[in-house]
Amino acid sequence: MSKTQILLWIMRVSMAALFLFAAFGKLTSRPMMVQEFDIVGLGQWFRYFTGIVEVVGAAALPIAQRAAPIRRWLRRAAEQPSGWPEKAR
Repeated sequence: MSKTQILLWIMRVSMAALFLFAAFGKLTSRPMMVQEFDIVGLGQWFRYFTGIVEVVGAAALPIAQRAAPIRRWLRRAAEQPSGWPEKAR
């Protein structure tokens, strides 16, 4: 592994840890988080939704580089008029 790859891996893992830390406060109903989402006015369901999205983001960050084949497939799907890739013949 090159130094750049190691640095990118460290940054991804650090960001994932920060996402998990932020999600923990939302999903465990910390008083500060409950109050913040009351002020926003979207309801407590949005606090849970945001926490779940942060957990999914934390899980996806370390594996983002390995998602290239899925990304290519989705790009081909978006370019097709029907929205799905044609079957290989």
